[in-house]
Amino acid sequence: MNIRVLIIDDSEDDALLIERNLKQQGYIVTFERVDTSEGLKSALHRVQWDVVLTDYSMPHFSGLSALALIRMRDINIPVIVISGVVGEDTAVNMMRAGANDYIMKNNLIRLAPAIERELAEAKIRLQKHRADITIAQQRNFLFTVIDSLDHPFFVIDANDYTVELANKAVKESNTWENGITCYSLTHNRQSPCDCQQYPCPLKEVVSTGKSIIVEHTHYDKDGKGRDVEVHAYPIFDSEGNVVQIIEYCLDITERRRAEEKASKLEAELAVFKERLTFLTDREHDVMLLVGAGKANKVIALELGISHKTVEIHRGRVMKKLKLDSVADLVRYLTKLEIAP
Repeated sequence: MNIRVLIIDDSEDDALLIERNLKQQGYIVTFERVDTSEGLKSALHRVQWDVVLTDYSMPHFSGLSALALIRMRDINIPVIVISGVVGEDTAVNMMRAGANDYIMKNNLIRLAPAIERELAEAKIRLQKHRADITIAQQRNFLFTVIDSLDHPFFVIDANDYTVELANKAVKESNTWENGITCYSLTHNRQSPCDCQQYPCPLKEVVSTGKSIIVEHTHYDKDGKGRDVEVHAYPIFDSEGNVVQIIEYCLDITERRRAEEKASKLEAELAVFKERLTFLTDREHDVMLLVGAGKANKVIALELGISHKTVEIHRGRVMKKLKLDSVADLVRYLTKLEIAP
């Protein structure tokens, strides 16, 4: 897999070590190393990076400053802190500032899985964003020039379901003939849609006299199904009767897939939430304070227990929640908006 990596580090040797580690994990790496604010700005302007790996402390720059610059530019790019000196409290602060994960330089075995995970989540966000933009553009375009739309648009007779007008997109993607019905054209059916899952938009519009939006699966002339969002609007005669309906269909297949991936992430959060019920009250208290970035000695003072007891509870929390790092704990707590 090809990957473009921007490394923010004052050590050329460390950058080469990271590159070598990623290559060993099967990545084809293109990377650039910077260690100043100016160098970072230039690199972000010139290249669309897949991931940013930053050291925490450098002579002329810092991980926090780098993170601020990246997020200020509203760049939806994973940022992972890699350092040999950063403590857990500092790492927690970095994640609260927008970092996606932190990894110690002596534990680079975690780097490739972390990058894979963060790239997958970034892809979900990007796909959803692109799908939403596409749908918005299609809607605006409808009211500009109907016949040049790249999605199906047609007018249907309200009495017999005959398609009276169709744009170029309909005729190119479907088996078209004059007098064809909408249900035959888009569903390969011999009768109108009548199931609860796919309510007939024409029936709904005629019944209520109002517009409606429903989701269907439409089939092209090759039998390939695509998820579509059907927008239906009434056309009235002079007496106020619905005589025709306008329908246009937006392809939401990509959005659906993005939503399915998002649902998978939600399922992971649900599992984590269920595991929280396995914690005792004391373990729950310790978990929240660890998630807040507090050190064991501080937790011990706040809860009035010994440092050793905090360590025991902390270990049980990580075991019951099946987490590998405090960073994972903070990520889940942040997404669930759980705070002390």
